[in-house]
Amino acid sequence: VYPDDLEDIYGDCPNVEELSIVGLPDGDGSERVACMVRPSVDADATPESVAEQRSEIREWIRVQGSRGPSHHRIQVLRFWDEELPRTATRKVKRGEVVQILERLLDAEMEAIERGDVENTTSQWLDDILARLSDYDPERIHDETHLLDDMGFDSLMFVELASILEARGYHLTPEVLADIATVGRLQQLLDDADESTTALVTTESTSTIEKVDSVDIPDPVAEALKEILRTGQMAAYDKLFNVEIYGRAHIPYHNPNIIVVANHSSHLDMGLVKYALGDYGRQIRALAAADYFFKNKPRKTYFENLTNLIPVERSGTLESALGEASKALQRGEMLLVFPEGTRSKSGKIQKFRRGLGYLVDTHGVDILPLWINGTYRALPKGQPLPSPTARDLTVQIGPLLSASELRKQVDGKSPTERYEGISNAARKAVTDLRDAALGIDEEPDDETLEPLFASLDNRFAQNQVDGPVSFYFSLGNWESHKWTIHIDPDDCRIQNAKPSGRADCVIKTSPEMFRKIVEEAYIPSMDEFMSGDIKTNDPDLLMRFQAAFELQD
Repeated sequence: VYPDDLEDIYGDCPNVEELSIVGLPDGDGSERVACMVRPSVDADATPESVAEQRSEIREWIRVQGSRGPSHHRIQVLRFWDEELPRTATRKVKRGEVVQILERLLDAEMEAIERGDVENTTSQWLDDILARLSDYDPERIHDETHLLDDMGFDSLMFVELASILEARGYHLTPEVLADIATVGRLQQLLDDADESTTALVTTESTSTIEKVDSVDIPDPVAEALKEILRTGQMAAYDKLFNVEIYGRAHIPYHNPNIIVVANHSSHLDMGLVKYALGDYGRQIRALAAADYFFKNKPRKTYFENLTNLIPVERSGTLESALGEASKALQRGEMLLVFPEGTRSKSGKIQKFRRGLGYLVDTHGVDILPLWINGTYRALPKGQPLPSPTARDLTVQIGPLLSASELRKQVDGKSPTERYEGISNAARKAVTDLRDAALGIDEEPDDETLEPLFASLDNRFAQNQVDGPVSFYFSLGNWESHKWTIHIDPDDCRIQNAKPSGRADCVIKTSPEMFRKIVEEAYIPSMDEFMSGDIKTNDPDLLMRFQAAFELQD
């Protein structure tokens, strides 16, 4: 993930003067998403009001993070009373923010070792929490936050509930999700031991405001739904050139399945229905409650005239997927876009574990689909389909047996089971993509993202006289297209093609670009002549290397 993208997500937090998001080394060669916040504090604020304000900020960030994929969630949150370190151009020095966070964490560890921080938690509880979250058990104390520090998500709360259940503590995942700190959890367990009674379970509270809708009589609603469906199917017939492959894989004998597909456009849902024909006439699709059902007109339309099932993007897994589970129990067919939201780049994102939860819990098979062309026709943020991008393709793959998927994850923890099933479904979709495009294997995108991210900290000012743009084409995938804009005192790096014409275009392989970045390698004339590296302006390429100190 990119800090700038996450700061766009969390930057509107109320009562915050400024914040910075960084990758905090975890000591094992990886990083945790960390956030340093400087609250807006009144001059006459009391310690109690400051504590309350920080609690509200934590809760806002928790809810905001729960609406997106798990890798977008803040894992380390700390507060800072001083202005964040900045360059002369007012850009936050993320390297110094990392150093401040490391000092704060080291100071907390020293306080734990001195006994200054209260630690009343049981060793067995520390070990369980550490194992679930991959967190150092020595750092756990009463004020350790389950969400902010240990990165707990809904599935981890489900697994924790099952572990505590085996020990005689009857806590639902909903109750656990409302517990902020380890000390508060220990207190609940202690209270249960003293009373020798089961802990109270509570109803899940929705973060979505309840909205009324207008009830449309069933005969009228059914007639309108048929009119809308006929119009939708006609639109795909007349406005697009749709090719469908693999219809022989459709299990006409079994409608109780989960259909999964990649997702990058509002065209995807209708295209899946078009591809499945009469078999998919009654398919139910999961849809974000806070987007499709957020006001009375929308709720009236989508509740009465579509087969959408509202899913809340916050809360626990069981509460969020409750209606989906009921639909599967009724023998219905579900359409699930496991990426959680439309891809901004067209690239297939990580599949969320909720899909694995549904398959493992209900034992329903998966029908994988790969969709191509909708990203070009109607990408996220574009209001109307492009008139020049009309070619759409759907590849339908073989049915994935739930029993076989369960066997592959047999003996693993619930979280690992759900993730394993979701990963298997994603591989089935990417295999369909690779076969259709003639690609032997998926590129290793992870080798590029950290490479470009590393350039942000290596930027040297005053190496260009004015704005210059560079477009790097390192392969055939969207993840291989990068644009870098350089000014005399700043740079901007994007995983995307340029919106207009770039000043300098560089076409080469990921391996060559890695040499240029990591080894300060200057391409030879032979490499230009052989086509190993192509550019319209070698002088600007040299200027690029100077701007990022990539020359000896």
